[in-house]
Amino acid sequence: MIVIKGADALVAVMLAAVTTTAPTYSTTFAEVASADLTAITDASSEKGSLNGTTPVNIVAAPGGTDERDIKYMHFHNADTVSQTVRVTQGSTVIFQFTMVAGGSATYSAEHGWIVYSADGAPSTSPTAHAATHENGGADEISVLGLSGLLADGQTPLAHKTSHENGGADEISVAGLSGLLADGQTPLGHNTSHQSGGSDAIKLDDLAAPDDNTDLNASASAHGLLPKLSNVATEYLDGTGAFSTPAGGGGGDIVVADPGFTTDLEAITLDASEIDITSDSVVLAAGDILEIEVWGTIRNNSGAGRVYTTRIDIGGTKFNTSYIGSLGGGATLQYHLELRTRTAIGANDAYRHGGKLRLATAGAAFGAGAIASTNRVNDWEGAGDLTGTKTVKFTIQSNNGTAGQTFKLAGYTIRVIPQTP
Repeated sequence: MIVIKGADALVAVMLAAVTTTAPTYSTTFAEVASADLTAITDASSEKGSLNGTTPVNIVAAPGGTDERDIKYMHFHNADTVSQTVRVTQGSTVIFQFTMVAGGSATYSAEHGWIVYSADGAPSTSPTAHAATHENGGADEISVLGLSGLLADGQTPLAHKTSHENGGADEISVAGLSGLLADGQTPLGHNTSHQSGGSDAIKLDDLAAPDDNTDLNASASAHGLLPKLSNVATEYLDGTGAFSTPAGGGGGDIVVADPGFTTDLEAITLDASEIDITSDSVVLAAGDILEIEVWGTIRNNSGAGRVYTTRIDIGGTKFNTSYIGSLGGGATLQYHLELRTRTAIGANDAYRHGGKLRLATAGAAFGAGAIASTNRVNDWEGAGDLTGTKTVKFTIQSNNGTAGQTFKLAGYTIRVIPQTP
């Protein structure tokens, strides 16, 4: 039975061009719902002519999940020469046959394919007799008398011992190419990889090790350096651990050159809080955190603006200054100098204070007299500022109009430990 499903049509194509008249076809099929295998349409039919070497859908694809069961097909060669026709479903060849001029071919679910001569007689073909050629048959064929390759792969008779060590057809692996199927245990050769050996391996040519402690040095064995802690104030001690030496913070931490430069990047200011600097700092109870910042504010937004500067220590924010209305101009700069100190006290207590100096507008950095010197409000409070903290200096305008910038000339962050 021939059944087509989904997007596969039943297709017929001639293997040569039409000479005078194209062969014709007719088909009969039933539509079947695949869900319950009930016939939707008991019998439908299609008919037409073949088109030379151009494929023709003789039964269209059913689409969806339905099926089409092919009941009957008839082909007639109306051409003046013999024509060979191939019937396919998708990429599968169903049947290929040759019709003489005036001949025909049929398919039925009951009788399969039959090819007829021009007078309507079935073409002569041998009856099934494969068994006569098989082993023990009346017309047995021996493969020893055949040339070429058998269609089916053959399993050799057991003979592995003939290829093993001492066998009649022993095979030496030295004469084989490629890789053996089974992994082989190498003969002892570690000295060849050692220093001075014939195949010495350099340590720096090996692959990167795993992220574990396997190769670490210990008090009883040599080894490699442990993984770094990524904390600037910690050092490797004699036990193989990273720790902060006695004295707390470990001295000054300079994270930027405080010297002035004329090639400064302009940072855009607006009504949101803008991070000017951001650094990771390790703090301990009793440490003093000193911060110094130098830079210039330029207001070219068309009106006076008010600016708030802050120091942010791990999310705890200190308003260092509330700068009054600064006038605007394309060439005017207001030079800012800020110094703050924060004492990290015991029991999560802290104290913060400092000083901000603002110069009058000038055309170049350093020009203009000191306009104001503001003492940063003293802050006392409770909160945990110890550990690794992100320390930021921020500026915020009271208006988001474009034309407001800050140029950072330099800054310094210094940790003074509790014990010098």
